[in-house]
Order: sequence, then structure tokens, then C-alpha cells
Amino acid sequence: MNEVVAYLLLGVATNIDNMIIGTTYGLKRHRIDFVNNVMIGSLNGAVTFISVLIGDFLRQFLTAQVGELLGGLVFLTLGFLTIAETYMMDQELEAEGEAPPDNIKSGYVRVSRQEALGLGLGLSVTNIAGGVGAGLAGFEVVRMTLLMFTFSILPISLGQWIGQHTASKFPQRWANITAAPVLTGFGIWKLIGGVMS
Repeated sequence: MNEVVAYLLLGVATNIDNMIIGTTYGLKRHRIDFVNNVMIGSLNGAVTFISVLIGDFLRQFLTAQVGELLGGLVFLTLGFLTIAETYMMDQELEAEGEAPPDNIKSGYVRVSRQEALGLGLGLSVTNIAGGVGAGLAGFEVVRMTLLMFTFSILPISLGQWIGQHTASKFPQRWANITAAPVLTGFGIWKLIGGVMS
């Protein structure tokens, strides 16, 4: 049960960016259709597969304790970076006077394949560190790949729905605030596991 929870938390926390992108595009009335969403998820899954394999490969040359510690440090760092990103977002909102985004246009613009490919590559690159950390921490590569594929598609769809139904920047800020403690807590949990193993 704890293993299932760990996989689910990791899948949600490392794909928060996808919901932010989906929300932003929803606010701009730019639509990422199902095919483009699947393409983004496939890229995310492929990069996760490779990065987890790299982490698992490196783990072969390390003791289980060191692998747990390094994996924990990676997730702890990702958590701190997310906290810093939230702080910078708050600073930007203050500088802009928290003006609502311009989403008064009617109708929706379909995102092109080229733009979706760029989005997929960008979102996939951000998951490399998480994938390597998962491999170092001993997560199973096939499960992680399927999880990242699924948790890439769902947040984009959810984010678009949120973006289409709100004109505020609330979702982006609180998405980061949600991800930060999950990643940080995940890192601390792995560090403790490494120390006690």
C-alpha cells in the first residue's frame, strides 16, 4: 500500500507543470487536443523510461543506502526549486499588480503539432531529474513510465478545464505550493530510509 501511495505521489508531484501548462493554455483559449496530449504524454513517458534506466544503472555501482540517499537528495532539491519558483511567481504577480490575464477572445485556437511537440519536449526535460532520482531510489522502470504517461495526460486536460473556467492565476500558484511539500517530504522520506538502511 505504501508503495502504491509513493508512486502516485511522485506521479502527481512531478507532473504539476503539466497542469500549469494546461491551465495557461485554457486561460488563453488555446486548445491542446487529445492527439497532441497523447503525444506529449508519450514523450514524457519515453524520457522517464530512459532517465529511470540511467538512475537504475548508476544504482548498480552504489550500495542501496547510497542510492536511497542520492534519490532523496534529488527530490529534496526539486522540492526546494519548486518553493523558489513559487516565490518568484509571487514577485512577478506583485510587479504586474496581479492584473488578470487577457482571455476575452471568443472561441478556441487549436494548438499545432509543432507547438505541442515543443511543449512535450520542454515538459519531458523537466522530468529527467525526477526520473534519475526515481531510478536511484529503486523505483521500477515500467511502472514509472506508465505512471508518467498517465499523469502527463490527465493534468493537462484538468488544467485546460480549470483555465477555461477561471480568469485568475490561483491554480498555477497553488499547484506549485502543493508540489513543493510533496517533493520535499518525498526527499526527506528517502533520506531517512537511506540513513536507516
